[in-house]
Amino acid sequence: GIDKLNAEIAAGEQRKETLEAELETARQQHDRQQQHARELAQQHGEKLTEVRLLADQFRRVKPEALAGDGDDALREQAATLRRRCEQLEAAYQLSETELQALRQELDTLRGESSAIAAQLKAQYAALAEVTQALQDTLTESPYPDFAAVATILATELDIDSEKQAIDTFYRQLHADARQLEQLEAAAEGKAYDPEAHAALVAELNELQEQLRRQHQALGALENALKALSENLLKKTELLKTREALQLRGDNIRILKGMFKGSGFVNFVSAVFLQNLCNAANARFHQLTRRRLQLEVTESNDFQVRDFLNDGQVRSVKTLSGGQTFQASLCLALALADQVQKLSSAEQNFFFLDEGFGTLDREALQVVFETLKSLRKEKRVVGVISHVEELQQEIDVCLWVRNDETKGSQISASWV
Repeated sequence: GIDKLNAEIAAGEQRKETLEAELETARQQHDRQQQHARELAQQHGEKLTEVRLLADQFRRVKPEALAGDGDDALREQAATLRRRCEQLEAAYQLSETELQALRQELDTLRGESSAIAAQLKAQYAALAEVTQALQDTLTESPYPDFAAVATILATELDIDSEKQAIDTFYRQLHADARQLEQLEAAAEGKAYDPEAHAALVAELNELQEQLRRQHQALGALENALKALSENLLKKTELLKTREALQLRGDNIRILKGMFKGSGFVNFVSAVFLQNLCNAANARFHQLTRRRLQLEVTESNDFQVRDFLNDGQVRSVKTLSGGQTFQASLCLALALADQVQKLSSAEQNFFFLDEGFGTLDREALQVVFETLKSLRKEKRVVGVISHVEELQQEIDVCLWVRNDETKGSQISASWV
């Protein structure tokens, strides 16, 4: 009937819209393929022009133009021309390879274009068939034109909701019919008693009144429970605030005690010194092959923990000359790193002006190894010393000599 016709018309319209969308997509894809093919042809022309230009430049080089030059100049020009020739040959080979690839891609695109054109033709034919089928269906229908059909289809109708309402109605009708049958069966052979009916009504009213009072009592209990919950939440928040205030008070008392005399300065100095010691140990622990470690005492003095002797603690004065230099260097580098971070400086230059003359040969060897290890950290280290052994280990250096007539004379090792 009409519903079937409406469904067929709607399906035809949807099929028509789908075909039109597919047709537009195919047309756009065809246009993109054509544009890509034109771009590939243009790239091929540019590559071919570049190769021809390079070949023409190569042919313009004449031998008589080089007759006035010397042998070195001729050899240099010959090498330049040879490299240029190799570059031209490589460019030509590359252009030929790219041209071959472009031709293959162009053939592929032409094949795809032909396939898309065939698809377009088939889509046009399918669209014409759908349009004719819609027209035939409309002719057989009672509707005058497509506008009338569109008006009916545009009517807003919640089909799921209407169907659910109808199903609900039939279920309720079926339940009422069964209940009516049960009531008729129960009332069969019985007479109506007005007094019993009145008593039941009175009892029902009393039960409803009791239920109302219980609901009121339940509402009051729920309100009381809600108030208690809110008070409990407030109590929890107050306890948290109290704990925070107590912690703040404890911190204030600690700060108050620290600010008495030089307590705060000592505290900050101790923290900074401990951080400095930790930073120095990162390097000192490795330089000593994990044998020694610097520590800060409660009196802000340095001590050494010796892991070769069960981790025993001893004075820094017991260190050898080389170990003392390593400890001093690590502390100095750690301090330099702290200063560099605070000043946001990028310079990584470090100067040493130490009394190396008091060190023995073994201690000097430790100094050499330590200074060389700084190269791995990309540090530039300058050393001021008069010790010959140390000078021999340094690749780049400046010598400063005192001349009786000219004064201080500076000479470089690389000159």
